[in-house]
Amino acid sequence: MSITPDGQPTTASPLAWLRRRVGALRARDIAIRSVQIGTDRLFADTVDRYAAALAWKHGWLDAGAQRLIAREIRPRMVAVDVGASNGFISIIMGKAVSPAGRVLSFEANPVFFDLLQRNIRSNGLDGVCRTFRAFVGKDSAGESRVTVDEMVRTQGISRLDVLKVDVDGPDLDVLHGARETLRRFRPLVVIEMSENQDAIYRFLKDEIGYPTLIGMSGETVQPGNWPPNLFAGDGPIVIPARGSLS
Repeated sequence: MSITPDGQPTTASPLAWLRRRVGALRARDIAIRSVQIGTDRLFADTVDRYAAALAWKHGWLDAGAQRLIAREIRPRMVAVDVGASNGFISIIMGKAVSPAGRVLSFEANPVFFDLLQRNIRSNGLDGVCRTFRAFVGKDSAGESRVTVDEMVRTQGISRLDVLKVDVDGPDLDVLHGARETLRRFRPLVVIEMSENQDAIYRFLKDEIGYPTLIGMSGETVQPGNWPPNLFAGDGPIVIPARGSLS
């Protein structure tokens, strides 16, 4: 078991932990001034482009997943971003649901959390995105360790349209702590598959009952041939091609 930069245990592999730790060391440089959602791509205007390039390659979701989130979320919808990092995905969500929607963004690492808050403010999304410095898992313990189900109840959430999970290892625990929410609201799920891939697949397919589980190229997921990110939902899921966003 590895230990996170703020002293908490994690089941992430040493490589995954090191990747996140290196990103955290440079996080203060990855200030996102604005995120543009154009027809060709999603573009983040950052202060340090080298640091941003590293983060984009090693820490942010695949571009197809970014486009899917940007396309699927609409004004007044509600999204949850677990493992928000510097806030890039949260900003995409916030811009898409504005002005009447909501985004709950969770980041446990104190360096990333500070950056998340600053990036949310610099993009004018304070009234849309609410940030929480907390570990999200299958059990709760005060304000620092919570579950999705608990936060949905305490925040008075009456719908959930997208749940994104990217926590470098204990992603399955996040799903276990979101069981009630998934069954009630049936959101689109975007989740990293760095560990426990078969258990994540079985949980979403067999326990929650999602009929559609696809990979990053839109292919139906086959057990044993795991994509880096998995998308799950009740209906057809089509990954938008480059140039298809409006």
